[in-house]
Amino acid sequence: MNMKASDIAKEAEASQWLMPGAEMWTRLLVPSSESEWPLSRSPIEQLLDAFEMHVASEAESVEEYRRLAEYSSDPTVALLMGVVLEDEKRHHKLLERMAASIRNSLHWSSRDEALLSGPVPDAPPVQETVTAMRGFVRDEHEGARQMRELARMGKNIDDGLFTLLLETIAMDSEKHERILRFVLKRLMSQGANA
Repeated sequence: MNMKASDIAKEAEASQWLMPGAEMWTRLLVPSSESEWPLSRSPIEQLLDAFEMHVASEAESVEEYRRLAEYSSDPTVALLMGVVLEDEKRHHKLLERMAASIRNSLHWSSRDEALLSGPVPDAPPVQETVTAMRGFVRDEHEGARQMRELARMGKNIDDGLFTLLLETIAMDSEKHERILRFVLKRLMSQGANA
């Protein structure tokens, strides 16, 4: 079943598929006209198209960020653009690998640049791994809390630069906590005992 672009947008919005404020993704994943995707393309092919379109458009932004980081005469701007650049380069590489994984599925192939490669372990994870993972989840949660507290304490330093950086570190810790919770759930589903 092929969906119209407007239907895809409504479904994404209703299912909270996109994070709030992710208008860029909406523009990239949902074509502006019905003719942008051929009607005969499957949903997985449409998803691959969206990934490839995003990777291509992001490459230009990454180059602009690099120029700003490199040539800014303002050290704060250079620092912050460098932080954004490093994140975007990592995101870009991850999206390329995700697209390669989708391409592998479509073409029944296996390439090293795909997201997942290598053998899946046969044995269930040991209890120590699960226990350690729970500790990592707690550490990331506590780290985020601490960074937010430091951000509040440093709100007047360098026109709020410290607060900005500490808040973004807190958000990274929250992201890490979410990733680690996924890993923990996966380990549990593989047979590790609680």
